[in-house]
Amino acid sequence: NRFHLLAISETWLDCGDLDVMLLRGTSNHFLFRADRVAGRGGGVLLYAHINLLPITVSTLTIPGFECLTVDIFPLSSTQTRDCLRVIVVYRAPNSPSTSMAPFIDYLSNVTGCTHPSLIDKIAPPSRDFSNADWDSMNNLIASHNWTLSFMGKSISDAYEYFSAFINDLIATYVPLKKPKSDNGYPKYLSILYNRLQRFHANAANSDLTHSLRKRFDKALKSFSQLVPKCNGSPDKIPNILYCKCKFSVVIPLTVLFNMSLTSATAPSQWKTAHVSNHRPISLTVTASKIFEKILINSIVDYLDTNSLLDVRRAVTRKARSMCNLMLRSFHTNSPDILIKAHKIYIRPLLESSTVIWNPTAIGLVNRLENVQREFTRRVLKRSRQPPLPYLDRLKLCNIETLEYRRALRVMQFVYDSIHGHALLDTTNLYSLAPLARSLRFAHGLRISIPCRLPVSISTCASRSITLWNNLPSHLVTAPKTPFSVGLRTNPKLVTTTSRIR
Repeated sequence: NRFHLLAISETWLDCGDLDVMLLRGTSNHFLFRADRVAGRGGGVLLYAHINLLPITVSTLTIPGFECLTVDIFPLSSTQTRDCLRVIVVYRAPNSPSTSMAPFIDYLSNVTGCTHPSLIDKIAPPSRDFSNADWDSMNNLIASHNWTLSFMGKSISDAYEYFSAFINDLIATYVPLKKPKSDNGYPKYLSILYNRLQRFHANAANSDLTHSLRKRFDKALKSFSQLVPKCNGSPDKIPNILYCKCKFSVVIPLTVLFNMSLTSATAPSQWKTAHVSNHRPISLTVTASKIFEKILINSIVDYLDTNSLLDVRRAVTRKARSMCNLMLRSFHTNSPDILIKAHKIYIRPLLESSTVIWNPTAIGLVNRLENVQREFTRRVLKRSRQPPLPYLDRLKLCNIETLEYRRALRVMQFVYDSIHGHALLDTTNLYSLAPLARSLRFAHGLRISIPCRLPVSISTCASRSITLWNNLPSHLVTAPKTPFSVGLRTNPKLVTTTSRIR
């Protein structure tokens, strides 16, 4: 009921689908349809509001094509000049070439104006880049005088000229893909096979479940390889062209990049994107992404060379950006959902390699902690709860401080290395040094550091030697799970003094 006019293609309807069922009891719309006569699939349908006074003009149903033409009168007038003609067309991908002539004749007869408006996206035929004539394209790109062609043009006009030149080469030297022929199996076998696959996929011990890990491994392996893709972009130049013609395309791209830097402007085509309705991505121009990478590398190199980048801030920069992105993307106000997302996406960025890198300086400890401190504050504010101190917010959210979690991991690493759970040579870190005489609260797995230099003060052994030697004897000799539970139930065994301010 929200739409006055709704057109649907590939309806898969037949004579068994009644109009009454499709209207679902509504009396505000008329229904017009053109179903496929032979076979499954295809078909077009049009819902039109009664205020539009729709009238059927004609329909066309031939192999591979279904067409429907309806006249509407938006101004509630029956005058010819106020009439709008709506034509809904569906063309099957494997439509025979013999049906093209009747279809063109039909459109010529029902098209009532010289400038029709195409509402739906027309999918052009795809091209076979694997059989393209790359040698001819490279020769033409390399022999073209790009400096003279770009002279006197703005950056937008220059890139438009470059894009048109490349698209002409693609249209000339890249052949169209041939449609795949039918597999030749009877239709009833295909239907039974699809049903069997659905039942098989829903089974408890499906082979698809067992092969899930293999598919993930193949996907990870493909991500590590640079494979040219025939992706779509607003300028219709795929990535594969830049890969195959990189030595010749680098000349005009360099000129375009210099023009963009000199004029401090970017081409208008670089600011457009194709946003998909099915996936949350937008396809941008490949040349703009190449230029962006060049700029980022140049800026980072300049900042590193001139010591303008603070390495300590770089540790938390990505985590802060992830916090802002997540709070903008998640529309929920539930603290439980936001805290779970924080544990999955943000906290691992701050806890990477904590055994090796565990800062002891008060400034670095608080800089890491400020990310979680700021996030919990924003979560409570978003859920309309009164402000609380940081430690009270942690109790409410049921999470620990990052300082405590790092210390806990260091103690677990020392336990694993002493009990042989970690395959690591620790002779340079520490050595077992039991006391000569037994004490009441001492245990036999005490450690000592061979040489404690100022440089090694931040190693895991230096940070945890006192805490480990003061642990109870029953705890250090316990299995791994009771050891971890014992540390969590008594946090003072891990952190005696907190550096959080």
